[in-house]
Amino acid sequence: MRRLALVAISLAAVVLAACGDATPSTTGVAATVNGASVSIQAYNAAVQSLRERLEQRTGHALNAAVPADAQRLQGIEAAGVRAVVATAVIEQIATAHHVTVSDADVSATLQRLQSTAGNADALVADLGASGLSDAGTRAAVRELLVQQRLRAADPTGYDTAFASALRDAKVTVYAPPCTTQHAYPACLQGL
Repeated sequence: MRRLALVAISLAAVVLAACGDATPSTTGVAATVNGASVSIQAYNAAVQSLRERLEQRTGHALNAAVPADAQRLQGIEAAGVRAVVATAVIEQIATAHHVTVSDADVSATLQRLQSTAGNADALVADLGASGLSDAGTRAAVRELLVQQRLRAADPTGYDTAFASALRDAKVTVYAPPCTTQHAYPACLQGL
């Protein structure tokens, strides 16, 4: 359950759409991954989930005016960028291999998770504590199922193929902390 929550946080709310070169202020694009756009809303949702999880774990609300907290926030933003880029690459691999996951598949998996957790309230409370909305939870479960299906289709090669695709992806990031240097992963160096 803890692993699901961690993966769910990283994968929550990623929305992809086609778009050309742009900036987040004009089109809502946080990044482009091999020409496909990742929305600023998806990036913000990932960052917010990561931030809430850290604040809940530490019991400390981060304040950007405090230098140590500002540094932590940059690290959270970098983790958000990494998460949405990885999710975009997974989606692209799935599309190339005609791997899909239906809403019914997601609902069935959530039902199984609820029965394993003891009840629906326990699962919702656990995921809610991780900063996930219902839509974020469904998106995270969908990504987990996509990865399971990709691994099932290529049990010995998927992880290597994913690592290669991620390494070779053409990524430009417009969201923080990459607002001045957009080349990925160089814009995250030191964070």
